[in-house]
Amino acid sequence: MLLCVLLLSLNGIRMHQQLFSQPSTQPSTQPSTMSKACTIQSSDHLNFDNSSEPALKRSLARIVILQRGGGHKLEVLLQHYLQVLAFDDIVVIDNMSEDSRTLDILNSYSKQGLHLWKCDADYRHTQGLMVTHVMRWAAPFSDFVFPVDVDELLGVRVVNDESAQQQQNKYRPINVKQPAEPSFLVWNRKAFADALGFINTTAGKMLKMDYAYPIPPSCKHEPDGDPYTKVSIAPQRQSSAAFHQDFCELKHANIADMGCWSKSFAMGKDFYETNDGNHAIGTHQHMMRQFEFAPCLENMEAACQFSHSLVLVHVTGISFVDWFFRWVQGAANDGHSQRGYPSGCLDGMRGLHNCLQWEHFFQVGFNPTQLEEEFMSQCPQDRKFRNPNHTISIQSLIQASCS
Repeated sequence: MLLCVLLLSLNGIRMHQQLFSQPSTQPSTQPSTMSKACTIQSSDHLNFDNSSEPALKRSLARIVILQRGGGHKLEVLLQHYLQVLAFDDIVVIDNMSEDSRTLDILNSYSKQGLHLWKCDADYRHTQGLMVTHVMRWAAPFSDFVFPVDVDELLGVRVVNDESAQQQQNKYRPINVKQPAEPSFLVWNRKAFADALGFINTTAGKMLKMDYAYPIPPSCKHEPDGDPYTKVSIAPQRQSSAAFHQDFCELKHANIADMGCWSKSFAMGKDFYETNDGNHAIGTHQHMMRQFEFAPCLENMEAACQFSHSLVLVHVTGISFVDWFFRWVQGAANDGHSQRGYPSGCLDGMRGLHNCLQWEHFFQVGFNPTQLEEEFMSQCPQDRKFRNPNHTISIQSLIQASCS
């Protein structure tokens, strides 16, 4: 799984107009062309001295991406966050990428100021440790730390504001689970800073955000028009152009119920560690236990603070080819495909969902017709049952990177 960490500054909440005065696409005046190295085999490697590293600038947002061979998805991610952030605000942890496309992207962006770490470690056993390592390096210079995956785009959930006097302020972020008015996602500097202003900065808890799954363009889903109609899926190779076309055609997403397994973030001053997948974060005030979800399951309100204005959109499985490769890659990353069939999926094992899907592929004999039907089953079935607080528009969010 490809991971990212978004690091934010509270000063930007109060002074976002000044901090965002320079266009995010401008290269840094001091490019970070030298990569930093880390080798992590166990939690013992987390105790490191970062005094030799140059101090980072205080900034509204920094992203740290743990990835291997992200290719075109990595580039889409970077283009999205650069709509709001600067090159200097992005840190990439490269976990032994070998393909030329990914290496070219990393080289190009690092020359423009992106910070690059090279971490040589076994991804299956050190995913959370690598993210924790870099987050501890950056947290002292960041007011918020957001670990996110390479296929997760952060957006701000807003509603129309009819009282706004200026066109650019025609909507406002929400801070409730189910707003009375229809909501939608945007991605811009002001909305982002306003959303961060809702957060209680003294609680010391892990912070939770909403999660959304895009409705694939092939569903032809128009919630305010006719019910969806399925279309035949023409085979296509998983190329940069094909993915970008499907990505730019995304219009709607379904919001998942928020709970202990929702993605987490924290304030930099509070952050201590994150688990694999970034579903649980330990803070200095609320440490993780051996079972990482125990504090949340025992008392969710005491362990977590919820932000309904920030939403992660999981941009994966947006076409049949992307959906299929997502499960195959997940099974390979977690070692399930190496065990053949049956894989022996057990409760509590790493990547259980990938193991179960891999076994299902074998059960249907990798039959493309059955797999296509399974992919299309995620399409909304009847618009009259649509919940406006469940299915929201993400078109503005997506178009920010496609225009």
